Amino acid sequence: MEDSNINQKSTKIGSHVPYIVEPGIPKLEAYEIISEIGRGGMAVVYEAIEKSLNRTVALKVLSRELSRDTELTNRFVHEAQAAARISHPNIVQIYSIGQERGIYYFAMEYVRGKSVEQMLGQEKRIPLLKCIDIVKQTVLALREAYKNNIVHRDIKPGNLMMAENSVLKVADFGLAAEIKGASLGNVPIDGKIIGTPLYMSPEQAQGKEGDFRSDIYSLGVTLYQMLSGKVPFISSDTKILLKSHILDVLPPLPSDVPAEVKRLVYRMTAKKPEDRFENYDQLLKVLEEVYKSLFPKKYVTPLLVAGLALSAGLVIYSISYKYEISNTGSFYSSFDKNKRIERNYMNVVQFAKEHPESYGDIIKEYFRIIKKYPNTEWAYRAEQKIDIIIMSVAKEAAEEIDRIKDECDKLVSESRYKEAISKYQAIKAKYNDTVAESYAEERINYITEKARTDYSKCEEQARELLDKYKFEDARAIYSKVISTFRMEEFNSEAGDKIKIIDQLEKKYKVESEARKIFDKLQYDESSFLAERRFDDVRDLLRKAKDENNNPVLNIFIDKELANIEEIQSEYESESLKEDIDDQYSYFKETYNSILSLIAQYCYKEALVMTNDGITNMEMAGWKSKLQNLLDRLEYLEIVKDRIIEGVNKELDEKNIKSVRADNDNAVFAMGGGYVGVPWKEAKPENVYQSAKKYVGDDAKGHMALGVFCVNYRLFVEARREFAVVLRKDPLLEETVNKYLVILTELEKE
Repeated sequence: MEDSNINQKSTKIGSHVPYIVEPGIPKLEAYEIISEIGRGGMAVVYEAIEKSLNRTVALKVLSRELSRDTELTNRFVHEAQAAARISHPNIVQIYSIGQERGIYYFAMEYVRGKSVEQMLGQEKRIPLLKCIDIVKQTVLALREAYKNNIVHRDIKPGNLMMAENSVLKVADFGLAAEIKGASLGNVPIDGKIIGTPLYMSPEQAQGKEGDFRSDIYSLGVTLYQMLSGKVPFISSDTKILLKSHILDVLPPLPSDVPAEVKRLVYRMTAKKPEDRFENYDQLLKVLEEVYKSLFPKKYVTPLLVAGLALSAGLVIYSISYKYEISNTGSFYSSFDKNKRIERNYMNVVQFAKEHPESYGDIIKEYFRIIKKYPNTEWAYRAEQKIDIIIMSVAKEAAEEIDRIKDECDKLVSESRYKEAISKYQAIKAKYNDTVAESYAEERINYITEKARTDYSKCEEQARELLDKYKFEDARAIYSKVISTFRMEEFNSEAGDKIKIIDQLEKKYKVESEARKIFDKLQYDESSFLAERRFDDVRDLLRKAKDENNNPVLNIFIDKELANIEEIQSEYESESLKEDIDDQYSYFKETYNSILSLIAQYCYKEALVMTNDGITNMEMAGWKSKLQNLLDRLEYLEIVKDRIIEGVNKELDEKNIKSVRADNDNAVFAMGGGYVGVPWKEAKPENVYQSAKKYVGDDAKGHMALGVFCVNYRLFVEARREFAVVLRKDPLLEETVNKYLVILTELEKE
């Protein structure tokens, strides 16, 4: 930082075009000083040879004047020691710190290359991809420093060194963060030197202690300069310059800078630190996204993949995206070699003219120029060409995407998913290997997933309609899927569902007709049975069977005929004739008592009475009716037991001891609490709502709920539960049909 205004004496750091060392240079026992590289108000930097290791170093020597300031020298040593703790490929490494005869110095890595400041002096504007590369490598360095509790506070082009192998090095790391005294080209505020005015963050300009977000701001200003060729604010009056950083909006970047890059710059240079990036990892993620948005997909590799060479020769190191600069020696200086490079370059230019749509292949050819002839004018021109192609294609693709996006959104809102997908597939095919293809693929995936979600909703709606036997409405839902979605993924399945609905509707009509006819037959046969006219009953049933070609009705009639045979056989038995009236009276009294107990939810007592009745009943017909009650009671007891178990478990979980469910008392959730009532006072509707919560989602549970609803005349709910039973276990169809017949009889009453 203190070397913000160091004058770099050569056009290339580390070159041996020596700046003649002036008399009075320090003499240090461990180092042989070759030449002066640059100087500032605080220190001078020399190229030197470390004698013990025979290696070239950059030697930074504190000026004699400042060396007499104890506080300053302590700070100089302390900051150098702090920087020495950091070891990272993108940070200029500190080798050693020392003092000799009152001269304070430290030796650091000698970087052969150019500073970004020198690059700007030569190129004015740096190519877009190289800008992103420089920022990426700088962020990696700053992140590593921050992990070591070090903040740079003076990020600017002069402190970013691009080595000849394209590895960026951050210099002057963590040095002179708070130094008072001599004017070093930085701005002292309340005795603190905290940065360089052209790149200083608003909080630094106000004399506040900057943190890592201050470095992000300074790096954002540096990126602005690399993209535009100039700093955003400039003034000969330092106070005006600082005020601009605090209050003024950044001037617009050139129109050819992509929107994604502009957004990156504006976020990095937000006036409030909290509006910048929360951490370096977040910034790195955005940099990766920006890079991918600019670059054809086939040439983009994840950040942490090291040494992966693409066919075009692009190599991405683990620390950044950059080109592999192979060791090809010095620049081609002969006329013949230059002509050959130029000819190869012009061949690519001609290829681009002849195949303007083959931008992927064009980029690949330009990469070959970069790979084969690094550090040449033609490699630089190839980089610029790649920038132009990428931005041109990106702009064209963005315009086309903007043109169809609203149209596709409308198609999606109308469930015309296939049409919307087709439009994005056209984009994907046209802009193959670009970020537009990735965007189109994302939209296709989004629309496909939305179609699947909507199809699931359609299925749920259709199931609800089928529960209510609204077959036509359910069929219409699947027909709409076929006509509007028009996606092969759903067309076949929707077509199969329509066929199933047709079969269910046909079966339902047959069953409904059978129930209707059989209900009338039972009504007609009752008068015959009262008079013991069994033959007339059989004739009635057989006639109905012959007149109606209904397989379900035939099943009902066959069972009824068998039942009639049992009743007649018992009635005509000599041993039972005397007891028929007594048996009937006992049956009637027992049956009514059981029904009364069921009405009060006393299922266990009802079970005992039913079993006793079955044991004592000698007439098979009436015994059969009691056995039917036994089946019903078993289901009802499942409902009650599961409710008691479920609600008590919930009470235990909530540590509620004031109420408890048992065989005599029910507990219901009401008004945000729990209320206990005797079972005999419970309303069927409340019991059913509680049962739905605790009985479970298995076929047996829904069967028990259906029987409960039949018993307590909740007819709509009963049909819904039985429909669920048939979906979960088709083998229970016969049992369900039995209770549906009972339900139909009760509905007539």
